[in-house]
Amino acid sequence: MTLVIRRMELMELPACAELYDRVVRRTFTWFDHLDDQAEKFRSETTREEIYVALSDGRLVGLAGFYRPDSFLHSLYVDYAEHGRGVGL
Repeated sequence: MTLVIRRMELMELPACAELYDRVVRRTFTWFDHLDDQAEKFRSETTREEIYVALSDGRLVGLAGFYRPDSFLHSLYVDYAEHGRGVGL
């Protein structure tokens, strides 16, 4: 596995939003109602730097970094990639 972490390119925004939606729905199972999580991702990350993790060119994770507070706001990894070091 070749893992590359870099800043998201604008054309990758839909894929990142879809990954976020998929991970949130699988992880936060105790929520009765989940709104459109992809849209939530788009709106909540407008002021963040988004970094993507690519395994052999395939999107496997993302992280949102809010620079003014030096705060890692989010880290989402595709479930199939758990245990492979993507989130380290």
